[in-house]
Amino acid sequence: MKKLLISILFIVPTIALAASPVAGTNDYLKSLGYTDAQLTEHVATEDREFFETAEGTGSVSDPFGDVVSRWGETSAIHNAWGDISDVTLSKNDTTQTWDFVMTLGGDVPEKLADKQKAQWFTYMDLDDDISNNAIDGIRAGMDAEFSVQYNNEHGWYADFRWFNNVTDFWAVNKETAAAYELNGNTLILRVPFAEAPSTLAPHWRTAMGIVEGSDMQLDVAPGIGFPPPKGETYPTDESGSAYSDASDLWVGGIAAAVIVAYGAFQWVAKKRQT
Repeated sequence: MKKLLISILFIVPTIALAASPVAGTNDYLKSLGYTDAQLTEHVATEDREFFETAEGTGSVSDPFGDVVSRWGETSAIHNAWGDISDVTLSKNDTTQTWDFVMTLGGDVPEKLADKQKAQWFTYMDLDDDISNNAIDGIRAGMDAEFSVQYNNEHGWYADFRWFNNVTDFWAVNKETAAAYELNGNTLILRVPFAEAPSTLAPHWRTAMGIVEGSDMQLDVAPGIGFPPPKGETYPTDESGSAYSDASDLWVGGIAAAVIVAYGAFQWVAKKRQT
């Protein structure tokens, strides 16, 4: 009987973990009830409902398995390191920077394949004035785009764009002193107070994208997948469970295992009595 209990305790958590959404796929969206039609609908970000915005410092979690293409469809790329687990913003008075820390589902490679590009976008509102911000798309509500990018010509580098509301154009004629670090499955971006004032009440959004030829894998945080097309609705995660913490899955698996093991013990006990 002890051998039976041990077998169940080790097998059931494995099953529980295996059933969880896989980083780099959109299995999580399907688990919410997204239909094949919704995941094959070619819609530009400008034609979608408003993307979610994070406010203030702190962390936002993002479920594994909610990545899409640039059009909100199922992505042809399935790289775990392009799937966001969580993003934390903190105010660093020592370095005089706003520090963004993004954790991904796999280690970020120092060098990409010839046909690959990678882009981590951090969108911010630098002046707390909504009147001069972009009004739609993934940059909606923001007036600055800090990015950490990779291409074969430059390798990894930081870049910057700002929104010129007069011309309705994201301009590239300003430099940034923002610094970045790559550490395994973690990306760090430090935006200096000289560019994003320390007095800000931060409003921000992040996105991680991988490009392979004409295909793109994109994950946005906060938010699950992409917002629906304007006037439509998508399934939502009412439980708030992000499926992004393996330790939670392990605990859940053990709990399930204990229940199953107890049931097995009761069944064996009854069989012995008869």
